[in-house]
Amino acid sequence: MGKIIDADARLPELNNIDPDDEERINERKKLIEQKAGLEEDIKDTEYASDENRDAEELTFSRALENLIIMLRFIQLLCENHNHFLQKILGS
Repeated sequence: MGKIIDADARLPELNNIDPDDEERINERKKLIEQKAGLEEDIKDTEYASDENRDAEELTFSRALENLIIMLRFIQLLCENHNHFLQKILGS
């Protein structure tokens, strides 16, 4: 996700370039292609509407969703909401 943000920040700089500057034009094209590829990779990790979520097999998208849920849980524990559980995590 950080690479997409970096590309979004860099693209406006490359929009206002001299038409004769082939190096920057090629850099802009490459950056646009990389951004499109990264966005496509992100789309590939989303759930398919017909994906069987009860299956024995753990797909990447299911694993990613589970990881996000666990990280959110840990974040809530660490935001001064539950001192007892914070002490358990700290030990």
